[in-house]
Amino acid sequence: MAYAAGYIFAVVAVVLALVAHGGGKGAGMPPSGDWSAIGDRLIAGEVTAVFAWGFFKLGSQRIILTDNTMRIVTWFLTLTVGRNEVADVALSRQALTIVLIDGSTIEPAMFWSSGPGVVYLRAGFFRNAMSREKIREKILQWREPTDPETVNRGFVKSLAQRRISRVRANLPLLVGLVAFVAAEAAIATAFL
Repeated sequence: MAYAAGYIFAVVAVVLALVAHGGGKGAGMPPSGDWSAIGDRLIAGEVTAVFAWGFFKLGSQRIILTDNTMRIVTWFLTLTVGRNEVADVALSRQALTIVLIDGSTIEPAMFWSSGPGVVYLRAGFFRNAMSREKIREKILQWREPTDPETVNRGFVKSLAQRRISRVRANLPLLVGLVAFVAAEAAIATAFL
């Protein structure tokens, strides 16, 4: 749904950059070369482009299980966890919680429930919302259970230092959308 909203906002951004103008109700399009309309086109198009970028980021959150690592791609971060670092995966009404062998936890935002979501889950609706139960089972099957007594504490300390792989900004997408809308607004103002 987030990807669909992202596409819709991207199309709306393109349309608004083309047709937005500052006239009142029933006002027609400004004549070509009327640069007073560029501000309205840019504001309408750029704000909508930022919303499109936000929805694409929201839709691209995921958990990726590879042979040795699990990557948790969230809104702003990508976390990397080793196969032998996962102790358990707990499922509550509010969140899916990945418990690591060092006792720390990760609650991926894509599985959070709050407000009405918790009410629906308590009532028994959408119990498997966002595939919470399926991903829990997949992670539990994927992990290599490790006895906490045999954990190398130096390994756990290095884990804490490397857990955040990178910041996930998706700036090329944002810059591309904003530049496209700005170019379109300038061309529309100059020639339409």
